[in-house]
Amino acid sequence: MLTIEFEPSLLSKNSECCAGITGSLTRMVYWEGHAYAAYYVLFTSMCVSTLISTGDWSEDALSAGRVSFFMQIWSNAYNYQVELGNAKDSPWGEVAIMGRTLDRHEAMTHPSISDVFHIVDRMLSEDLPIIEHLIKNQLD
Repeated sequence: MLTIEFEPSLLSKNSECCAGITGSLTRMVYWEGHAYAAYYVLFTSMCVSTLISTGDWSEDALSAGRVSFFMQIWSNAYNYQVELGNAKDSPWGEVAIMGRTLDRHEAMTHPSISDVFHIVDRMLSEDLPIIEHLIKNQLD
């Protein structure tokens, strides 16, 4: 069973760069009680950016055994929109602990992509700060 470890999110007012309230959070994802993935989230006034890392997250694992996927998520009155992005567009750049960030084309064909979308589905049904932010900032 997939479970997400929820920690408090950090909200802060940001000035010129991101047009409004922003915040961030970090989550660990477990499968059958074992570290399975991790994700970062950055809230902006327009969307939620996320960097999801899959691979070996055991205690003594090296980041070379992981890859990460950059996505942007936004909502309208009817549904969520999820866009797989390119590594160069990620606001995090390369984050060593998360593994190499894949470009969109490579990410779409990676063997872990279905796991990544499963994590996104769980984020959008269980991670309350994300859900609340997307509802509050719906695009027309």
